Amino acid sequence: MTEKTHNKILILRNLNDAGCSSTMAETFLQLQTKQLLSLLASRRSILLRRVHTNQTRLDCLGHLIYRLKNELAE
Repeated sequence: MTEKTHNKILILRNLNDAGCSSTMAETFLQLQTKQLLSLLASRRSILLRRVHTNQTRLDCLGHLIYRLKNELAE
């Protein structure tokens, strides 16, 4: 296996692990470096927004649990 083929496999595996579709991964392999960075930054931004949204939801649930436990203790 050539180094180029090996690198391609590693990139595809990494993209798959990051939740990218096979279509997005194939598109990724056809883009130039500047375009790649833009695509990856966009994907990262989407995932980060999801993390923040879910963190807010977790915080709300945590606060509710805290309040209910305090009510039970009274």
